[in-house]
Amino acid sequence: MKKSKKQKVNRTILKVIGFITTGILISMILSINMDTYSWFTSKTAYDMSVTAATTDDILEEIKIDKVNPEEIVLKKNLIDIEPVIYFSVDGEISDYILHINPIRLKTYERYIIPINVTVNLQQIMDLLMKNKKRIYGTIKIKYLNEYIDEERNIEFTREYLLTKLLNRLGIQYLDVDNEYEKEEYLKKVMMYIAEEGELQSNEFYKTVIEEVYGNE
Repeated sequence: MKKSKKQKVNRTILKVIGFITTGILISMILSINMDTYSWFTSKTAYDMSVTAATTDDILEEIKIDKVNPEEIVLKKNLIDIEPVIYFSVDGEISDYILHINPIRLKTYERYIIPINVTVNLQQIMDLLMKNKKRIYGTIKIKYLNEYIDEERNIEFTREYLLTKLLNRLGIQYLDVDNEYEKEEYLKKVMMYIAEEGELQSNEFYKTVIEEVYGNE
């Protein structure tokens, strides 16, 4: 009889301990879940707010000239973040533009990002021989992968690219009526061609002259 009572007491104690342990475990799980849920909802709310943001919410101004652009102009909207804007160039025009570094928009001022164009003799020869007047491509403005992915179509004229090549030789637009300047110009072009190992016919020189000065 005594033994039976002891067993009942032991079972009662074990049940109480079990209830207490279960209660503690449930409390711990709820506490962990509440923190996790709070973190999850906060992160989700942030992600949703970023995802819902449009280009106009982040950038007040995007300006790129369509023909022969020299720069990209950006201005941040009235937001509390400092977005890092990335750029990519696609199309044939990408062969003529140097890499455009990303930029962090820290203030609400207008940011001017130069478009650096580089042209070599072979590129000019291809344009002249194929009689291509313009080349085309796009500049993309990106933020947070694809949350902003703005695209602007641009183009370069052949004359503009040729002028960039001449600038490398220290040649600016000259007085078309000044024979001495014309001779100096031709000498520089011919020397550059010779250094590049590309000797062309007089027709090539004539075409170059016409591109810069027009037909006389």
